[in-house]
Amino acid sequence: MCYADSNRRATAEIARLFREASLYTLPYDFDVGPLYRRSIKQMIPIARPSGDADGEVQLERALWDLQPSGKAKPFLRANARSDALRTKWPWKLLLRNRCVVPADGFYEPEKPAMTKGTVPWSYYQLKDGSPFFFAGLFNETLDPESGEMMTSYTIITTDANDLIAGRKHNRMPVLLRPADAHEWLFADDLPEHLLQPYPANEMTGYRVTDRVKNRREPDGADFVEPVLEQA
Repeated sequence: MCYADSNRRATAEIARLFREASLYTLPYDFDVGPLYRRSIKQMIPIARPSGDADGEVQLERALWDLQPSGKAKPFLRANARSDALRTKWPWKLLLRNRCVVPADGFYEPEKPAMTKGTVPWSYYQLKDGSPFFFAGLFNETLDPESGEMMTSYTIITTDANDLIAGRKHNRMPVLLRPADAHEWLFADDLPEHLLQPYPANEMTGYRVTDRVKNRREPDGADFVEPVLEQA
């Protein structure tokens, strides 16, 4: 499951990604990047429809771990399976609450999802290094500590493509091309045809330092550098 990703692009570069996707962001006052490791339980920039006009989006920082409305058992909801969106709670209640997360890479362990054990991590990106969007769902709930409304989100996952499956992991996040982001956000019904594995021949992946697994380590460019693989 995808519990860490990256956005190495500065705010101006991400602004170009939104223009390429024909999405128009309302004014915002924070930096989108760069960050080489973004982790669950952190506040990450997401974009969601503003509700005012087609193609207009609101960019805001949201908690990467969706918080359901009402009482719910403590449980990590940082990922949502694409094949469970229409049937599982709370996803089935949030099908219109679609968002995108600008990114340029993500990390996965070299083992099947939900299995135990410590293994190396691999980093995946597009071959040309260009940024993309993750497909996500968001929710708004009352923050019990501040008493203010808080936005949280989950990233949707699908079956791994051959590149990621070849490195022993069976799930991957749903990556959206800029041309597909508008449909994901504004389609009346859930565009399930977009929830497919990204083509493996358009991606690259390699093993990275174990330091990236420790959220206490300071963020650094070396996180996305390949390391020697050993048997």
